[in-house]
Amino acid sequence: MDDTPEVCKQFGIRYINQEEPHYGGAMRTAFKYASMDKLLLLDADGSPDPKYIPELYKALASGADLVIGSRHAEGGSNADTKSANIMSKICNGLYRVALGVTIRDCSTSYRIYHTADVKKLTLMSENFDIMEEILLKLKLLKGKNFIAKEIPTHSIERGFGKSKRSLLKFIYTFGKTLIRMVILRLLAVNGYKPEKHERLSEMLTKIVLGSLSGILICIIALIIFLLIF
Repeated sequence: MDDTPEVCKQFGIRYINQEEPHYGGAMRTAFKYASMDKLLLLDADGSPDPKYIPELYKALASGADLVIGSRHAEGGSNADTKSANIMSKICNGLYRVALGVTIRDCSTSYRIYHTADVKKLTLMSENFDIMEEILLKLKLLKGKNFIAKEIPTHSIERGFGKSKRSLLKFIYTFGKTLIRMVILRLLAVNGYKPEKHERLSEMLTKIVLGSLSGILICIIALIIFLLIF
């Protein structure tokens, strides 16, 4: 635990303790307690450059439903390693197709929202994949009138802490969320009904993952059998 509560108290800033674990829990806590008309998110590791905040706010005020500080839009850049940057672009490309959006940086949390909109969302993800879930559900909520804008930003090298991303957990959650979002998007093609479609998408995702796991186990068993005999 750092001295964030004390620093906030010195400057008259309200400090809210995270109520749920993991990154997804942090997002849900933020959305629950947000009380102003607009909600800006900044990761505490220091990588999002705050100099873009006025530009993000201006774009949201001009009629957008969501504005993203984008590392991958033309003119933007990422301070990550070359390999991590390539992987980020590949993953974002897959999500862009799966979600049916033109956004090039679906995974960044450097965003500004209309608070009333995000409070309407039922969010299930526990980890970093919650960012893609938010994007799709805002799109489904707004329908054909959904307007998302990207502002090119240059992320800076993180100033605090170490990344909590686990490769195996990332691969699993990435695949699971990708499948769940595709299923949810297909279910909502004739109109988004949150309660009904949430339950169905969760159930169908478990069925698909179970089937894929069964196929993988059979393939591994076959390989072992061939190697032994």
